[in-house]
Amino acid sequence: MEDYPPEVRSAPLLLCGLVGATQIHGQLTKVLHESAMKEWGNTRVKYLSFSYDMRIPPCKRGGKDAPGYRIGGILKRRWLEKVCNL
Repeated sequence: MEDYPPEVRSAPLLLCGLVGATQIHGQLTKVLHESAMKEWGNTRVKYLSFSYDMRIPPCKRGGKDAPGYRIGGILKRRWLEKVCNL
């Protein structure tokens, strides 16, 4: 297990995304954190704050649907560290 990078060995984080009403995100984060501590004793929560104009880009088509498509690899180096440290 020591051969794996720390981001794989550590426990996953609970992720909470807040969309819109950004002026109250600080209050919501505090209340959600307190309730998580009371219910589960979990302090490892990641909060992401987005405004109403946040856009999720559409899925790109073509690569997997193209004939002769081959998977180059399953995991890329440091991808999990980048995702965990948004």
